[in-house]
Order: sequence, then structure tokens, then C-alpha cells
Amino acid sequence: MKTEEEKEIIRQWLSVEVNYEKTKKLGGKFVAIFSDNDEFVPFEENSKIYKKKLGAKIVLEHGKGHFDDDREIKELPSVLSAILGISE
Repeated sequence: MKTEEEKEIIRQWLSVEVNYEKTKKLGGKFVAIFSDNDEFVPFEENSKIYKKKLGAKIVLEHGKGHFDDDREIKELPSVLSAILGISE
């Protein structure tokens, strides 16, 4: 964490209570995309939650870190594949 602004953003993300039942009902199909070396979003813990609570298809990217501006990841083919897959 670098700045107070970044700490506040992280705090907001972590303090939100997700209503998984309502989300699943309204959302339909879900895909959760993770990186195996994300320092903020642990794959093992979070993939289990999304799979169990939303029935999400889990996609694991390798070596991408946290998906943010610092990593400059502008394209993820797995995102397009996931969108096309759930639109069927």
C-alpha cells in the first residue's frame, strides 16, 4: 500500500458485505478470473467462495499479479473467452 488514498480504496473494498444469494439470482452466470500471484486477492480462498456461492466458472491466469494500472495489463484473452462462454 502506497498512499492514504490507496488504503482508503482497499478499506472500502474489504468493508462491503456481498449478498451472494441476491447476486446469484440477479446475475445468472458468473466467471471469476484470478491470477496465481495476486498479492491482494488470494486465489485459493476467493475461488472457493465464488464457486460455492455463485457457481462461478473459475479462470486462473499465471503470473499476472493484481489486475490494476500498475501491472499495465490491457488485454486478457481469458476475459473475452469467458464473456463469450457465458453468453451462450
